[in-house]
Amino acid sequence: MSRLVRKRSLGKKQNTSVLDIGFEDAKKIKELAKKHPKKKFMGVEWVKKSKLQTRTHNLKLTYGDALSKLRRLPSASVNIITADFFFSEFKIKGRELSAFSLRKEMSEKFAKRKADTLKQVSRVLAKNGRFFVLEYGADLEKTISLLNNNGFVCTKKPVPKNQMDRTYFLSLIKDRMIIDARNASAWQPFIITARKKPVSNVKH
Repeated sequence: MSRLVRKRSLGKKQNTSVLDIGFEDAKKIKELAKKHPKKKFMGVEWVKKSKLQTRTHNLKLTYGDALSKLRRLPSASVNIITADFFFSEFKIKGRELSAFSLRKEMSEKFAKRKADTLKQVSRVLAKNGRFFVLEYGADLEKTISLLNNNGFVCTKKPVPKNQMDRTYFLSLIKDRMIIDARNASAWQPFIITARKKPVSNVKH
C-alpha cells in the first residue's frame, strides 16, 4: 500500500507557485525561482526579449497574449499570480488602450477583454490563491472596482520605499515621483492583494 501511495504522489502534477504576467526583464521572477529551487515559476510577456534564457529547471518564460496563455492552464493550478500595472496599461495584440481614440465599441471591447482575463485568473488560481496587482495611485480605485466587480475582494498598501528598485519599471516610477513631485501621489504605486470571493452555500 505504501508503494502505491508513493507512486500516486509522484504522478501528481505540481502547482505553479507563481505566474508573473508581464515579467519585463524577468529580474523579479528569476530571483524568486533561484530562492525557491523546489517550486515552479512561470512568466508571460507580450514583447520577446532577446538574449534572455527562457527556461531553467524551475522557471519557464513565455511570450504572447496573457489571456490566451491563461486559457491553456489547468483550473486551480497556480498559487500566486502577479501583474504589475497590467490593467492601467492593458494591451490587445500588443497595443495599449491609450493608443486608441476611444470609440464606444473599442472601449467596450477592452472592458470585455479585461473581464475575460479576470475570469481566467479566477479559474486558474488555486483555493486560497492570491492575485497581486501593482497599480498607480491615480488608477488605484478604478482597478479595485474592476476586481471587486469580477469576483475578488481586495486590500491595498503603498509599495514600500525599500522595494522601489526591485524592478526596472518601479525604479523609473521612483524617479518620476521625484521629477514630477507635484503629482507624486498619482505616480505612487500600490500593491493590491486580491482573493476570490467565497462561494455562497446558501440554497434557494
